[in-house]
Amino acid sequence: MATPLVITTEAAQTGNESAEEMQTLRRKVSELESLAAKYKAAQQEIQVLEKRYRGVIDNIPDGLIIFEHGQSVYVNDRACDIFGYPRNELEHLSGSDLAAPEERARISAIIEKTRIAGTSPSDIQCWILRKDGTRRFIQATYSLTVQAGQVTGHFVLIKDITAEKRNTQKLEETRDYLDNIIGSSLDGIVVTDGEGHVTMANKSFLRMVGYDEREALGLHVQSFFVRECDTYECTTGKSVGITPEYFTATDERSRQLFENGNVVNWDAFLIRKDRLLLPTEQNVVFLFNKENQRIGSLGIVRDSTKRKNTEDELRATGQALLALIEASPLGIIVINTDGTVSLWNPALERIFGMTKKEIVNVPFNNNNKSTESRKLRDLVLQGKTVAGVEMRWKKADGTTVNFSVSSAPLTNEKGAIYAVMAIIEDITERKRLEKEILEISGREQRRIGQDIHDGLGQLLTGIAFKSSVLEQTLAEKGLEEARDAGRIENMVNNALEQASNLARALSPVALEAEGLMTALQKLCSQVENMFNIACTFYCNETIYVHNNIVATNLYRIAQEAVNNAVKHGEAERIKIKLHADDSHVTLWVADEGTGFCEKSDSMGMGLQIMRYRAGMIGAELDIQSKPGNGTIVKCSLDIHETPNTSEGTL
Repeated sequence: MATPLVITTEAAQTGNESAEEMQTLRRKVSELESLAAKYKAAQQEIQVLEKRYRGVIDNIPDGLIIFEHGQSVYVNDRACDIFGYPRNELEHLSGSDLAAPEERARISAIIEKTRIAGTSPSDIQCWILRKDGTRRFIQATYSLTVQAGQVTGHFVLIKDITAEKRNTQKLEETRDYLDNIIGSSLDGIVVTDGEGHVTMANKSFLRMVGYDEREALGLHVQSFFVRECDTYECTTGKSVGITPEYFTATDERSRQLFENGNVVNWDAFLIRKDRLLLPTEQNVVFLFNKENQRIGSLGIVRDSTKRKNTEDELRATGQALLALIEASPLGIIVINTDGTVSLWNPALERIFGMTKKEIVNVPFNNNNKSTESRKLRDLVLQGKTVAGVEMRWKKADGTTVNFSVSSAPLTNEKGAIYAVMAIIEDITERKRLEKEILEISGREQRRIGQDIHDGLGQLLTGIAFKSSVLEQTLAEKGLEEARDAGRIENMVNNALEQASNLARALSPVALEAEGLMTALQKLCSQVENMFNIACTFYCNETIYVHNNIVATNLYRIAQEAVNNAVKHGEAERIKIKLHADDSHVTLWVADEGTGFCEKSDSMGMGLQIMRYRAGMIGAELDIQSKPGNGTIVKCSLDIHETPNTSEGTL
């Protein structure tokens, strides 16, 4: 049988205390376990928050560096991008290490002052030197971290403002550049506010109006404009009368300014401080803000004193030239490129029988359709100058006037041709006298030729006959002098042949109507015999030229063309053709030689002689030649316009 447990009062009391302690211990353990669970939950929450926090600061647009107790404990990716260092290197560098060399002393002083004062500095802007050696401009914002009243660290937000810095520098450079332009501008520049008061005026404007800057600033812009009708002295040295019409024009310009926001090339007078009027050319534009509200105006003012004086001189010169043109005995014409006439002086009215009213500002009806006329026009429009070109014009009454043209292009400031100016001299009388001289010369040549043929030729023929008889007589007597007589006969016959040739040269074309054809045929035969060159004459029908002067000059033109072909063109074949229709007789001389350039001087005299002869008989001469392609000389004579002579007509 078990012994019953007997507990005394003291023991029971002790047991009760232990139970209470155990209960307390268990309660504390339970509390500790609860706190541990909360701590663990808090740590997990901190880790989540820290992860979120790091995600946020890693993705902010600015760089971030956190310092604790003087050591970098965190840098974000953006800071690494800005400074160009990896994270593990950047965390061991100080702010002064990252600054550009010229900035380090200043940055170190700011950091030391911050440490001592315990306060955050203002935003710092400085240049930094990246790891790769390039430079960036940053703005750094410092914030201190304080625990228990003690500064334990700080963090720095860093913004890369390189682009803004460079833009600011460019803006400052541009502003300086514009200030220099405005300051050195020869034109006056003035700016006003919205109410019209001057807020800026450059040196040129102040010099124009005679004010200094202190006097001009704040004045209303109307202070520089004439406001009363009166007579004023002007900087041009002349007096200027300001009339109501001037203010009417000024009001119109002002209306344009307010309607369009600008006005250009405004000729207006400014009144200087010394009360002299200054002629100016102005360009004015209103200034507007972003809300399209007018906030002022900008005026660019050019002193036109010299221009006005030049215009006055040009006007006086123009009037003198116009008077000279009007009084000139030579005709002066200006034809625009569109064919209209802009100048036609009185001399032209006399020469051509057309008044200025009939021809000015209407298309120029040139009834001279010749090749020479077209060439003249083309040459001048190409910018070339021509002189002394002789032409003909049929007047309205049917008569023909001969004239000489010297022409040149008129160009604008850009060098473009806008018109042609020609000086025209009436040479009708001169041509008439030249023709008379030519006719007299031709008659004298023919007379001399006939005298040589009929007189000297007959005499030499008689001497030759007598010499022949003498030779026979002496020979019959057996005398040796018979041989000398024979030599004399031969010499006389040679002289007779030379006299005959000279007579033909003086009068190559026989007086018969068909003499020109015969002379040209003989010319071809002579060329073949003398130069061994194929020379052919073509004439399908009998062409009568009754005017011996005309026939002789046509022959001389053909002769000169053949000579040029032989001497200069090295031709192996030459063709001469004579053709006639109801209105024209045309002579062609074509060769298959080397040709020549139009600018060549080798044939200059020969060409001038041919043109002169053509002009004498009223014919049109056209010469076409190119190196390697031979030459064609064409002389065309209008039968109905052939000049009358004492010898008869064509």
